[in-house]
Amino acid sequence: MMSEIQKFVPANIPAVAALFMRTFRTGREPASDSLKAYFEELYFRNPWNDGTMSSFVALRPDGSASGFIGALPRRMMLGEREIRVVVAGNHMVDQDTREPFVGSNLLRRLLEGPQELTITDSANEISRRLWEKMGAVTLLNYSLRWVRILRPLSYSLGFTPLSAAGPVVRALLAPPLWMGDRLGRRFVSPAGTPASGLLTGSPLTAEIIVSSFIDFVPLRSLRPVYQTGDVRWLLSMARTKEQFGEMKAVAVTERDLLIGWYIYYGQSRRPAEVLQVAARHGSMTAVLHHLAASAFAEGCTALTGSVDPRFLPEYHAQKSILLLRDMYTIGYSGNAEVLRPLLAGDAFFSRLEGEWWTRLQGDRFT
Repeated sequence: MMSEIQKFVPANIPAVAALFMRTFRTGREPASDSLKAYFEELYFRNPWNDGTMSSFVALRPDGSASGFIGALPRRMMLGEREIRVVVAGNHMVDQDTREPFVGSNLLRRLLEGPQELTITDSANEISRRLWEKMGAVTLLNYSLRWVRILRPLSYSLGFTPLSAAGPVVRALLAPPLWMGDRLGRRFVSPAGTPASGLLTGSPLTAEIIVSSFIDFVPLRSLRPVYQTGDVRWLLSMARTKEQFGEMKAVAVTERDLLIGWYIYYGQSRRPAEVLQVAARHGSMTAVLHHLAASAFAEGCTALTGSVDPRFLPEYHAQKSILLLRDMYTIGYSGNAEVLRPLLAGDAFFSRLEGEWWTRLQGDRFT
């Protein structure tokens, strides 16, 4: 019998967690209690969940799941009007299913919801083609990634088998790597670094983000709605992600004036993954410099994050590289006015607005 597409409810979590393990992990390990608890927290306890915008699951008669698509409700401002948004993710279909349209039917049900914008920041090439067949648009501006290299030789080593070397080999490599990185930084370090004594970093809190956000993005036609409780939940959830190291959230001040902030995951001998950077008008270069100094002090080999099209000149000044990889940001709306800011690069949409920050993107659950 064919699977039936239903709204995702807590009783479906075991079946969906089992599907997740079969699809995105080894397939041999059972779904852990921690994975099931994470599904519940993410999809049923998030502060934007009012019950009107649902995830969907395809259930077989025996209760197992043949497909799933997740929906994280969010709120954004379109000009002066608040709109409902769904961040789609974890779109999966059982590899053993004999039902060829499960994936497309799940996406169609999601797009038919009451939200004015449906967006994802984790679509691969197959997903991108499916979304576009449904009338969605690939947002190349927000699919680009920027990379600023901090330790050239160590960063290059990360693409070789030596990146997995044991402690003895790493100890032997340490002296030549240090010398190579020191020499290489002459070619990748931007000129005009501001005096470090003028910039101060301090812990970033939800209260700082909420009270200052509108001052940093006053002219964006599309921007997230930030409220203290919502942002506190978002930061606490993002902090549990383990794949890329500890999360650092830093507010940057210059002569006691808050000029911006940044959030990233970092660990020694690995690239730092940037979740969000925000800055007062004219201060992005200084904030990016402070971010680079922080990541360098952590031993990171590079910085990488999603591009904010408004700051392409600042990325260029930092000697950053722009890349387009097989992970696209895609948007769908029945109202062309909603998509216009995204197509024009006039939206504030960081990794913290998508689903990239969730533990379902790469983490292990034990």
